[in-house]
Parts: sequence; structure tokens; C-alpha cells
Amino acid sequence: MATVKELKATARPKAGKGAARAVRREGLVPGVIYGDKKPPLTIALDHKDLRQKIYAGRFLTTLYDIEIDGAKHEATYAVVSRAKHYAGKWIIAPDAKMSADTFEVLIFPHRDHATLFRLFMEMQRGRGGHLEDGLARIVTGRDVSIRSLEGYEIEVQVDGDCVLKTPIRCRIRDEMINVLLPHEEAVAM
Repeated sequence: MATVKELKATARPKAGKGAARAVRREGLVPGVIYGDKKPPLTIALDHKDLRQKIYAGRFLTTLYDIEIDGAKHEATYAVVSRAKHYAGKWIIAPDAKMSADTFEVLIFPHRDHATLFRLFMEMQRGRGGHLEDGLARIVTGRDVSIRSLEGYEIEVQVDGDCVLKTPIRCRIRDEMINVLLPHEEAVAM
């Protein structure tokens, strides 16, 4: 069973750059919670508490074995996608296309916090700089397997929600699948 770590946050009434700067001046870290089919929730976290959680361990210490079409890669962070953007303007894979017959797998091999921070800042800028300066690389493939090299399962996020545990496998298949939807959802499409 996964260990749930608690991180205390308070709701922020305003979003945007100015509101985030005001929160930082108070010694807090601004953030946004996405997912669970709810609107984004702006929050503020205690900087000292957040820093303790990050440096307490297993943040960037878990190694993954990622196999893409038979070739193995080691990483501390990976994203399997056919989408160019994530969370608005964040760019994961600049050349990704939803209609492609391959996944774009972002591989981040570094193990230090400063480099991970740079990766996220470059992805957020939306220009693909994380690939230009070697922070990460993209490997394409139709069959992707990810497993933890640490001897224990790791939670896997799907669209921001932790719904799986390693090992996982993502494959693009040639067969057509039928998707059954409740009548209300089918009519809305």
C-alpha cells in the first residue's frame, strides 16, 4: 500500500502573476491543484514545510527502467505522451501529434533538484528549451514499459491523478477498439 504524505496548504483567493508574487513575499510558495474533474484550485504552501518534504528522500531518488521498442533507458522522470502540451502552454514534446502512430517519451536522467527545477521552468516557458539544452530528450516508440529499479512499486499519474503503480506498459495497436459510452456522453460528443 502506498504511503500518503501530507502537505498542508491554504487556498489563495486570487490567481495570476501578481497574486503569486504577493504570496512569495509572505514566505509561501504559490501552487495550483488540477484534476479530479474540478476547476483549478490556487493554493499557498509553507516554504519550509515544502522544502523539508522534498529533501526528506525519494524525491528524485527513484530510478526507472524505461524500455521503448526494446531499447532500455534509465531515468528519474519520464512522460509518455502523444500530446505536445500539458497544463496549458507547458510543452512536453514539441513534435508530438495526437494522430501519430508513436508515443513521444520525455526522458529526464538527472538526479538533482536544481536540474529538475530547470526542466519544469523550460517546459512552462513553452518553447522546448528543455530539449535544446540537454535537460531531457525525446525517444519515440510504439511499445513503452516503465518499471521501478528500487524494488518497490511507484505510483503513476494519468492526467494528473495517481491511478496506477509500476510496472506499466503503454502500446499503440493497429486494431480498432469499440468504446461504449452512456447515452448522455455520446450525445454530447
